[in-house]
Formats: sequence, C-alpha cells, structure tokens
Amino acid sequence: MSKGNVGVDRYLGHSLDIDAHIAADPFGHFAALFVGTNLVFHHLTWDRALLTAVGGYADMNRAFNGMYQATGDTANQQHRASNLIQGAGRGGAERFNFGKPYILAFTYNRSMGDNANGVAFLQLKTATTHGILAALGVGIRVDNLTLYGEAHDGTTYTSTNLNTTLSLNQEYDILIYSDGDAFIKWYIDGVLKATQTANIPKTVLSNANGVATIDNGASAIDTKHQITDMLLICKKA
Repeated sequence: MSKGNVGVDRYLGHSLDIDAHIAADPFGHFAALFVGTNLVFHHLTWDRALLTAVGGYADMNRAFNGMYQATGDTANQQHRASNLIQGAGRGGAERFNFGKPYILAFTYNRSMGDNANGVAFLQLKTATTHGILAALGVGIRVDNLTLYGEAHDGTTYTSTNLNTTLSLNQEYDILIYSDGDAFIKWYIDGVLKATQTANIPKTVLSNANGVATIDNGASAIDTKHQITDMLLICKKA
C-alpha cells in the first residue's frame, strides 16, 4: 500500500486543513491527529494485493483507487485480498501503532447479492484470513446488508452495530477515527453512527495488513462489493 496525497473532504465535509478542522470541529474530534509531527498519509491501493479464492470461482478487479471482489453463484465461495501497510512504523516498515490517533476512510458499495448468508470484512490486522477479528485490529463487518464496526484490543473482541442497512448499488463514505486511547468513532456519509469507549486497541500491530474479504455462505448467490478511495492517516509507530 502506498503513500499519496488524497483529499478527505468527501469524508470530513471540509478540506484537510488544520485550522479548518478545529473550527469546524470545536469539540476536537479530529484535532489530536494533527498535533505534533510524524504524520503519515497513505493512499491504500490493492495493485499488489495477495489474492486467495476459496470454493472455486471468485473474481477481483483492481484499479489505482480501489477494487471489487465477487463470489460466484455456488455456495461457500470466498475471496480474500491483503496488502502489507508499509511506511507507518519505525524500525519495522509494516508496524502500525493503534495507540496513536488515526483515521481510516474509504468508500464502500455492495453492488451484488442481497444475500442473507453473505458476510464481508475490511480490516487492519495481521492475519490475512476471513472472519471476525481474533486478535489486535479494527475494521468493519457487513452481514448481508447490515453494517457493524469491530475492534479487538488484543484480549477482547467488540462488535458495534452502526444502525445502518446498506442499499445495493449505492456508495457509502465510511470513516473510522480513534484517538488511540479513549474511543473509536464510526462515521457514515459524514454522520457519527457509533462510539466505542471500552476495549480500545492501544498497542503496536506487527506485520500490519489491510485485509478485504467476502463470502457468500450457504446461499448460491453472486455476492460482490467495491472498496475505493481508501486513505489512512496516522502517526508513525
């Protein structure tokens, strides 16, 4: 995954300017991220992703600004994509420090498969497998069309209902923000949907991967999602 200068005004509602952030966000939701030095911007791409198909057919199309993944129309098909996050740490290039403020922003679209058994994930973690977080990490889970936030502090897994039911073929701007200590906040289309205040990841993740997976489960239904315009803003580990 590579660095880049990508605007996040579509997620935050204003330009990426320190004074503008503080003025537009007087309670300081984003202010902590911009204090001090060693701020890193990553435009997360999937052009060198490690790909795995399970259960036969699975498809993926990669572009500079994102990718789509799809199962076939046979039950229990799965597609996984993973990429190391490089340049976010000192000493170990693939280290990511959950104990410092960060923003993960991206656009998500479920474009096929109104599928009661379909499950998809987008996660920052070490393992490249499909499934809920089993160790340190953060991300989202999409059960059919219902959206959840998820986090694991290294001991405890927490799932947070974001009270959002996705519509097929509609883009949603999703932003995950943590101060690295007291909270994780999930925003959908600029609206705060949930705040987690317990079991916050605060330690350094080694061999940090961005992992996207989708599985159609027991239903023989094409299930597809698109993930585009991913941006990670963080402090160096």
